[in-house]
Amino acid sequence: MAGWPEPGPGMNRFHVAAGILRDAGGRVLITERSEDGPFKGLWEFPGGKIEPGETPETVKYHNAKDALGISRCTSNYLRRKRI
Repeated sequence: MAGWPEPGPGMNRFHVAAGILRDAGGRVLITERSEDGPFKGLWEFPGGKIEPGETPETVKYHNAKDALGISRCTSNYLRRKRI
């Protein structure tokens, strides 16, 4: 995409998806990153890397199901942002 710098030496470009999960009471779920990984202790919305053959929706669903134990949620697409 024009205007965006290319990754520097040793860096790869990848796509990620994140979701904002709200319960019926309007509470928003955020998760704290593990102390033994990158960006340790920081807070984030649930999500993950988009692997070949996946869509942002499947990434959000699988992350919610596998990592958080949430078995049912609805998804509304908000927007795509390149950062």
